[in-house]
Amino acid sequence: IYEIDHLADLHGKKLQGKRNHCNHFEEAYPDFRILPLDAAQLPRCREFTAQWYAAHLENGAEEDDFAGERIAIGKAFDAYESLGLEGLVLEVGGEVYAFCIGNQIRKDVFDVNFEKALPQINGAYAIINREFARHIREKYPDIRYLNREDDMGIEGLRRAKESYTPDILLEKYPVAPGDVCIVASNSGRNAVPVLLAQRLRAQGTCVIALTSLAHSAAVAPRNRAGLRLYETADIVLDNGGTPPFGRRMAAWWGRPPRP
Repeated sequence: IYEIDHLADLHGKKLQGKRNHCNHFEEAYPDFRILPLDAAQLPRCREFTAQWYAAHLENGAEEDDFAGERIAIGKAFDAYESLGLEGLVLEVGGEVYAFCIGNQIRKDVFDVNFEKALPQINGAYAIINREFARHIREKYPDIRYLNREDDMGIEGLRRAKESYTPDILLEKYPVAPGDVCIVASNSGRNAVPVLLAQRLRAQGTCVIALTSLAHSAAVAPRNRAGLRLYETADIVLDNGGTPPFGRRMAAWWGRPPRP
């Protein structure tokens, strides 16, 4: 997790190398463009991603290294708008050189889900990283941190993330069979909580759903399984939510509840 100003400005001696990469790229490709990753750009990013994986596999990477990520990024492309994702594309001479996708997960935290760039182009990763941080800082003034997620146990990815000197490192606690996990979703209709609950139960984890049964009954499922969260859990805790749905019922993080 990084303070957004650190990634947007790249100040300080520790980030001198990143500034050098950005300067090199800007000198080599003065006509580069940064484009919003919208519906028109999705097919280009899909093709770029397929080529990125193919190139890494040709260079000796193992299929298992990217199996989960390939599924995840494909689903992200499929449900890009409904998941509330947004991103940027780095373009040079009409060709995609990099892209970045993320979403806001808290008032002050924006999550960077995927970032791909041509590895042979010096500075491509550094530029898309910096420009995305600047874009998010300008669009969402309350964002203080960028969460660039974990390294999936890949040594090269770990080194790349550590090279930006994270401000916060969070411990990771895998969920194992026999554990108990609470999955919260007010409507319980969307794909992520339902899929998470299904996979947790499949591995032997007890799932407690924290949801609004009234809200669930008032809306149609938005997932391929056609299920709501309460239908996939071992135990259901009804939060008693009433219309208008989607509103906070209690104060949190120092904020009063909404009417």
